[in-house]
Amino acid sequence: MITIDDLSEPAKTYRTQIKDAHEKNAAEFFDELVNKSGINVQANKSTVAEYKKTENKYKKVDKERNKIKNFKTFLIICITLFFILFGIYVMINVNSSKDGIKPLNIVLCILFGIFAIVLLVILKVKINPIIKDKDKVISDLKATMDKLKKEGYEQMAALNALYDWNMSTTIANKTTPLIQLDKYFDVEKYQYMVEKYGFGDNTDPQCSTLFVQSGSILGNPFLIQENYVQDMHNVTYTGSLVISWTETIKVGDDYQTVTRTQTLTASVTNPAPYYYNDTWLVYGNEAAPNLVFYRQPSNANNMSEKQIEKYVKSFDKKLDKMVQKDINDVQGEQFTRLANTKFEALFNALDRNDEIQFRLLFTPLAQKNMIDLITSKEPYGDDFIFKKDHKLNFIKTVHSQNKDFSGNPSMFIDWNYERARQNFIKYNTEYLKLIFFDLAPLISIPLYQQTKTHEYIYGQGFTSNITSYEHEVLANAMDVSKLMHPDTDTNVILKTKFLGKEINKDLVEVTARSFRIEKRVTYVPVHGGDGYTHDVPVYYDEYIPIEKNSNFYAEKGANTKQEFEQKLQNGELFGNSSQSANINDTIYQRGLLAYLLSK
Repeated sequence: MITIDDLSEPAKTYRTQIKDAHEKNAAEFFDELVNKSGINVQANKSTVAEYKKTENKYKKVDKERNKIKNFKTFLIICITLFFILFGIYVMINVNSSKDGIKPLNIVLCILFGIFAIVLLVILKVKINPIIKDKDKVISDLKATMDKLKKEGYEQMAALNALYDWNMSTTIANKTTPLIQLDKYFDVEKYQYMVEKYGFGDNTDPQCSTLFVQSGSILGNPFLIQENYVQDMHNVTYTGSLVISWTETIKVGDDYQTVTRTQTLTASVTNPAPYYYNDTWLVYGNEAAPNLVFYRQPSNANNMSEKQIEKYVKSFDKKLDKMVQKDINDVQGEQFTRLANTKFEALFNALDRNDEIQFRLLFTPLAQKNMIDLITSKEPYGDDFIFKKDHKLNFIKTVHSQNKDFSGNPSMFIDWNYERARQNFIKYNTEYLKLIFFDLAPLISIPLYQQTKTHEYIYGQGFTSNITSYEHEVLANAMDVSKLMHPDTDTNVILKTKFLGKEINKDLVEVTARSFRIEKRVTYVPVHGGDGYTHDVPVYYDEYIPIEKNSNFYAEKGANTKQEFEQKLQNGELFGNSSQSANINDTIYQRGLLAYLLSK
């Protein structure tokens, strides 16, 4: 059992306690699913073994067939070459007078013709039948493999049906009870973060929430937020124009007219959208509530001890200059360096606004933990941005970018038991490792663990049933082709707007923002070598913003995927909205339900 004292050295605790314990818990959870499903594991192993045996035969025969096909290609080239040579010598003999025909040419003509015919016969009689036989064997083996795979899916069907949302959070909560992960980001926790820590909605029109995972450390809330962001950058388009002119030049005593050519080039720069995923962790804590700072990765984990020592020594001189500058500058907050130069150099949060609260937060133990985390080679080292803005802390790590935190049950479905078990355990061990080391910079600060949240009384009557973040997550889970404008030529950013609460349902508007591309041409004047200015055409893309609005209902749905599928099958989900809801446009995940409205 992990206690609060174990969190005082997070990197060590993960290595010595969490890593193996979580792998064991993931394996036990999977085995429990297997027992519940009642599948015949041995029968599936036999099916997979037979499949692999057949697959090996398939690969062997396919390799043999490819060799024969390559030989066939070689023969075709030789036959073609011999026929060409035969034709050449026929023409030579035909065009020669009777007395001028050389015996050698006649012999070569006959030989080339014989070689071509013999090879053609070999190709038709021997090679093609062998390839045909190999094709038949390969087709039969492929049919056997498909049959065995289908049998494997049938054997695994009961287990595949048991995979559900929130399995990964359940396993993680068992391993690290001090770090609790939520089923979904509910309105109670959202309201708590808003009123107590100053958290807010994602109002950026170019940033859409793909997924959120909320949780808490000893009651202090955090949120892992994966966003899909659209930004603009400049793209340079280049065009060219070939011009020509004549010149008269003197050559000796004469004059000659020559033609000159020149390729004129021109370019224009225009804005174009680009898209990327951006994952951040947001954590609320009341410790050092006025402190603001920002730090970026130091790359120390890629340095040797000597390189770190040299880096710290150089940084020490920088600190001395900063201190001297502040002594001479009587205005503003005075910078005071810490005695631990190594921490100052590696953490490098010199823009802090409150020296007292900075020292309150980064005690000697916190400094030691942070240095250990920054300089560690495994698993990720110093790959994190740490921004503190009063009561909110923001962590962005390289290791969590473009990673799937959803725990989508579809990713575990397989027809191969052994591979399914391996993938399940691998995903869940990686899942907790990613989250733990997103939290590691925060866990490294003992004061954060000692600052337990006070009991919070939620306000009565929330505006919506589900948070705006989860509205956006549900929208992004829908088929984007049904949401986007028909003239869309780019990726799409989905933004949601809460329209109203209808008892247990939220009516939500989703706006799909994208661009239509218009092909344009502009003419850029360029001075040529002929002494004239020419308009060089440059073709470019103009990105014109377009959008389309759709509506959907969102509500707290069934507790499990199996319950949802049963209700969907029985027609129990839509209530009074059944006339305007499409069963094919229904989204369920983590206990939340959304369905697109056709009206």
